[in-house]
Amino acid sequence: MRRLLWQIIEESKENKEYLNSEKQYNNLIQIISRYPKGTRKKLEDQWFQELQIIIKDRIKEFDKLHVQRGGIINAGDDGFYCDFAAWMMAQGEQLYNAFLKDGHQAVLEYISKHGVSESDYLFESMTYAFIKTC
Repeated sequence: MRRLLWQIIEESKENKEYLNSEKQYNNLIQIISRYPKGTRKKLEDQWFQELQIIIKDRIKEFDKLHVQRGGIINAGDDGFYCDFAAWMMAQGEQLYNAFLKDGHQAVLEYISKHGVSESDYLFESMTYAFIKTC
C-alpha cells in the first residue's frame, strides 16, 4: 500500500517536482476516487501511518520549522502539525525521505528551490483528500 500511496502522490503532482497545493489537492481527490472503497481506506490508513513518522518519530526536527525555533512556520499547533505535515507528505517520497535523513533543512531547501508560498505550504489540508474519498 505504501508504494501505491507514493505513486498516487506523484501522479497528483502531474509528474512535476512541485505543483500548486489547490491543484494537487483536487488531483488527489480525483485519483483516489478511482479506487474501490477498501483500497481508499487502506490508503487513508497508510497516509496517517506515514504522517505519524514525520510528526511523532521526528518531532525534534519537525519542531525546528516553527518560527520560535528559527523556522518558517508561524501557525498554531493545528496548522503546523496537521496542515504543514500533510503538505510535506504530499510533496512526495523524495522530500519525505530527505526529511527523515536531513531533517528540517531538507524542507527549507525544497521550499526555497521551488519558491513555495506560505499559503501553499500551509494549505488546509491535503489530508482531507484521503478522508473525503473514504
